Amino acid sequence: MQRHRPRNPRNVSKMWSATGFDTAVACDARYFWEVIIPEPGPEPPLGVWGISHHYMFQRFLTSHRSTGRYPFEQLKDFLGAWRGLWWGAVGDMRTMPDGRILASNPRNPFNSLEKFDSWINRQRKPPNQPVEVAWEYLAQPGVLFEQGNEILTKFHERHVRRRGDGTINLLEVRFNGLDWHGLKLNGVIDRIAIQPSGAWIVDYKDRWLDYPVLASGTQLTFYQLAYHYLRARGKIPGQPPLRGMFIYNYRRNAFQAAPLRTPREIGHLYLKLRQKQAYFDGVLFGRRPPTDLASTLPSEKLRDIETGDITPLFPRGNHCRYCRAFRQCREWELGQRPTARQAFAERHRLEKVKLVPSQLVIPVTQEPQVVARAAEYEQLVRLVLPVQISLEELIAPRVSLPRIRVRKRRVS
Repeated sequence: MQRHRPRNPRNVSKMWSATGFDTAVACDARYFWEVIIPEPGPEPPLGVWGISHHYMFQRFLTSHRSTGRYPFEQLKDFLGAWRGLWWGAVGDMRTMPDGRILASNPRNPFNSLEKFDSWINRQRKPPNQPVEVAWEYLAQPGVLFEQGNEILTKFHERHVRRRGDGTINLLEVRFNGLDWHGLKLNGVIDRIAIQPSGAWIVDYKDRWLDYPVLASGTQLTFYQLAYHYLRARGKIPGQPPLRGMFIYNYRRNAFQAAPLRTPREIGHLYLKLRQKQAYFDGVLFGRRPPTDLASTLPSEKLRDIETGDITPLFPRGNHCRYCRAFRQCREWELGQRPTARQAFAERHRLEKVKLVPSQLVIPVTQEPQVVARAAEYEQLVRLVLPVQISLEELIAPRVSLPRIRVRKRRVS
């Protein structure tokens, strides 16, 4: 979880992360209120808790720059660092008049991995800004702290002797503004494990993924695509082929293997992102969608483009479970909010003439877009591969990460 930042109005329809795209697929209105024009507010408890575990994993697997030694050889030191991090960040609790339980402490606050990175990589303290957490009950910080103790104990037992096995671990690998034919992709790969035989992407989760998400979910698709772009540009040491992807369920201390995506799936993601780009361009800027994409948009999306507004997904259901914009959604339903186009222009204090540059031209049709991006991806994969490794071997999901026991979830 990461706090969304206000976006440059000229790039708002081009900049996409996997999480943002999944949010837009679930509900365009939620994406608009949470990502495009977010309002400040307290962090969800499990989001802060998850960020803290990512940070502890990163510290544990980061060797000293000069000596090459790893920290926390002893479990007690690792758990002591966890205690200092958690209670230093959320230990000062208070209850707000509206009933929310908040916590803040400027000694060691955090609300994003950027602050952790500045702390560990540049050896500076994070900015002196308190983090606010919307605790659900008074005992929740202590409950999450104890769960963290159990998780980090198992993590330490599993990984402490494997840190010197020759594996190169690239941690918190960021790709910001990765240019993909007019789209800008953003994200953070939790870990890339590199060995002589290849590389493996590891994503940290606190749960198992259902098989449809594991097999073709957006996040791992983003990561696979980003890996090959970073590799082709010389950003991956040794430029090894990508052999597989794994989910590390840190609650269960176990791995879940995910199949590599096919080139056609990469091309299909491109088409879906272009459709979202055309939709938000139309709603926010009044741009007419390119003819070839307009034919793929449903009638209610075309109506939103004409009215300059975004219709929430009704009836409310599972897609609302983690939504932080229920108040805005309810006000929209009661006719108490401006249109999305008006709200966007007001937020950025921009006149309409500044919001409408020249018409965006996409010189590809629907099906050729998929074919073109799939063919390009195949070429990208082959770009720096040894001749003896075939594409079929590369995308085969049969190879397992050495020294890691993989637990596959049974699908009923």
